[in-house]
Amino acid sequence: MNLEQVKNQVNNALKLHRENNIKELQQQLYELYLNFNKSGGGRLIINYPQKDKLAECFTLMLLFDWMKDDDIREVWAENGFYCLIEYIDSVQSDEKRVVGGFILLYRHMYYSSKNLAPKISDILTKAKLQYRSPFDNDDYINGVGYVMHQFMFVAAQILNSIEAARNVLSSNERKMLDEVLNLAKTKPFKNMSPDVIFEKARFIKRIIGSILEDL
Repeated sequence: MNLEQVKNQVNNALKLHRENNIKELQQQLYELYLNFNKSGGGRLIINYPQKDKLAECFTLMLLFDWMKDDDIREVWAENGFYCLIEYIDSVQSDEKRVVGGFILLYRHMYYSSKNLAPKISDILTKAKLQYRSPFDNDDYINGVGYVMHQFMFVAAQILNSIEAARNVLSSNERKMLDEVLNLAKTKPFKNMSPDVIFEKARFIKRIIGSILEDL
């Protein structure tokens, strides 16, 4: 399977989603997933050029899950997070695309929080013991939920400041956005620089990337 074939599958999946053709969407997502569930699949993700679109497909896998397997959902959650942090970093000079990336990141975090937590928890534990890392004592004391809330908070801040971006979200996603912003008012990170928080996301992305390299 080469990148062009994967690109066709990704584009078709997004088209089927727009058409609300869920049955065929699930079949296409399954065929897409099989590309990554074999030797060299991790490099295929790393080398895929349109990581925003690929990440959106991983989010759709979580949303329209046909596997009902927590281990597989964790892989989808991790891969989508990796792709989105890579994408946002790659489009820093284009504000419109950055906002689009944060819409996708917020939505991915919304649907993947339970499944992303084990990997971030593992990274946080190892970082405390072994790595020089961007995490602080509050992160280690409060744990994975606290760290993940910071990523949601940064995305929510950006989306809340742009009405058009906020309106792209569903009513449930907007409700969660308000809850994230309100809860953050009680947290030590409420005045933390978005760059400081995002560096933690980059650290996690690099660890996931190193795992993908070996697959």
